[in-house]
Amino acid sequence: MKTFVLVSCLLVFTQITYALDIKEISIMNRILEKCIRTVPKRENDPINPLRNVNVWYCAFTKRGIFTPKGVNTKQYINYCEKTAISPADIKLCKKIASKCVKKVYDRPGPIIERSKNLLSCVLKKGLLELTVYGKK
Repeated sequence: MKTFVLVSCLLVFTQITYALDIKEISIMNRILEKCIRTVPKRENDPINPLRNVNVWYCAFTKRGIFTPKGVNTKQYINYCEKTAISPADIKLCKKIASKCVKKVYDRPGPIIERSKNLLSCVLKKGLLELTVYGKK
């Protein structure tokens, strides 16, 4: 019985570590902390700063995912692999991110506005809850 429990725990641990990139999460946590401190707070901003589009825009810009030319789509969608909690969450995260990218970037408009609309779309669709940031 002890062996079964040990093997079960190892399988669960393997699933969790499979999905997370601890180094990237550590880097992003530092960036998010800095963005939370520096992004001006507005009247209609959510109480939880991790639900604030401007905080995520700041962080993804600092990571090079959002550029003056737009979003680096491959990097943005693959970010799910680094932060999603389980393989099933990775798949759903990528699906949500892809749909939002297509929806937002098929429309005309300024790059910054489209990037923030992309973040708004993924936050509304619950992508954050699939990642380690949804647990904070």
